[in-house]
Amino acid sequence: MAYPPKIKQALDVLATTGISRWNYAPPLHRLLWSLGVPIRPPLFNSFAYNFLSMGSSFGVAFTWLTRDQDSTLVGLLAQCVITGGAFGLIMAIWMQRRARRYNLPAWSEIDDVAKRFD
Repeated sequence: MAYPPKIKQALDVLATTGISRWNYAPPLHRLLWSLGVPIRPPLFNSFAYNFLSMGSSFGVAFTWLTRDQDSTLVGLLAQCVITGGAFGLIMAIWMQRRARRYNLPAWSEIDDVAKRFD
């Protein structure tokens, strides 16, 4: 697949860490990259970005899949915020710890680090 150049460099760096490809390049990200959308791999995102993006998408999807016909709008919003907030927090912490554990460089340093692996 033809990913944007900086994404390709970041994936090359991540491939050397031993992290599972499913963790550093999720299927949705791979689809977006192949379409030319240059979003960062999750391990290079900020804590807040991971919290908001993962929490909101999970909260909405979970609430939609488990909704009941008798649910009120307030109940659905509460379920969305609680489940999304909990999931987003857990995933953001997990991503941040992984990035620190594997001593990943900052996104702005990817070009310099990738040259070392050439």
